[in-house]
Amino acid sequence: MDWQPEWLLKAEIKGVMTLILAGLMAGGGWLISRRWSKRGIVALNEEAGHTTTAPSISVLAIVCAIFALAIFVFGEVSGIDDAIPNNRLAWSLLILGFGIGSFLLALMTGFRWGWDSQGISYRGFWWSRSFAWNDLVKFVARPEGASFVKDKAGRTITWTKYTLHPEVLAAAVARYRPDLVAI
Repeated sequence: MDWQPEWLLKAEIKGVMTLILAGLMAGGGWLISRRWSKRGIVALNEEAGHTTTAPSISVLAIVCAIFALAIFVFGEVSGIDDAIPNNRLAWSLLILGFGIGSFLLALMTGFRWGWDSQGISYRGFWWSRSFAWNDLVKFVARPEGASFVKDKAGRTITWTKYTLHPEVLAAAVARYRPDLVAI
């Protein structure tokens, strides 16, 4: 391939890999969200409903696990060059990093937010919270970041753009506590 500069080949490979990963994220996210809707994991309505993390988080957890496995297999098949200082440590940390990332992202897929005429709730991996609508004292909506509600005791329930349809949570707060939306 003497006719093509190396930098152009690298740019083409990067572009193709970006398209493949974007396709996996979009397609996988679409399939997962359809499955969640059919199984009742997600029910979106301003009056009452429940949601979870965005399906892209699940896809990313799967991609990280595949990367960890692929790096491990590649290292085993091709061998690790011991002539390079700390090469085994680098390979181990790379595999460990993708593995831990996959595990933590998989834990995030268990996060659930719910709301009804009584109040709003959150169930995470380590803890859960429920607030009655009357107990809320603050609502901060941030489309680009973490939106939250705060109760009288100062506790919060937070959701981000990585929540599946975070705008429905904000609409539920606006429906039951319109006074907090104006603040």
